[in-house]
Amino acid sequence: MAPVTDERSRLKFSLAVEVLRSAGEARLFVGGGSMLPSIWPGDILEIQRVASEDLAVNDVVVFARENRLVVHRILSLNRDGHEIILITRGDRSHRSDSPVSASELLGKVKMIQRGGRKLSPHPTRWTQIASWVLLRSELCTRILLYLAVIRRNSRHLDPAWAS
Repeated sequence: MAPVTDERSRLKFSLAVEVLRSAGEARLFVGGGSMLPSIWPGDILEIQRVASEDLAVNDVVVFARENRLVVHRILSLNRDGHEIILITRGDRSHRSDSPVSASELLGKVKMIQRGGRKLSPHPTRWTQIASWVLLRSELCTRILLYLAVIRRNSRHLDPAWAS
């Protein structure tokens, strides 16, 4: 998700963090593309706070860092007593994030809503292959995003224009 740059964005960020920390769940709109093809810009994520014992490799988590929300997949986790340190990375990112501490962790993505469908955040064979291609080809990523915009816009055409 994009860094917080203006007062309105800062307020949205603070509100999302506060809701996740106090209520333990939230639904958030995705703006970035680091998790393509698993999570697309425009998707809505259902996020729940979870205990560290309920986290596993390949879970998608949300954490706060540098005044922004980050949604990335767990590559590895290290438990030291009650303390947990996560190593995460976006599906379309070249490098892993710096270690995520429990204080930064806000929750786990339980469900992805895309249009009228609800999808699991766990990787499928297709998303793993597509991630590999998109990670290595900016051109493929741009084409895929362009086709997604065309598809989304075609669903929202005014019926008067369709005839």
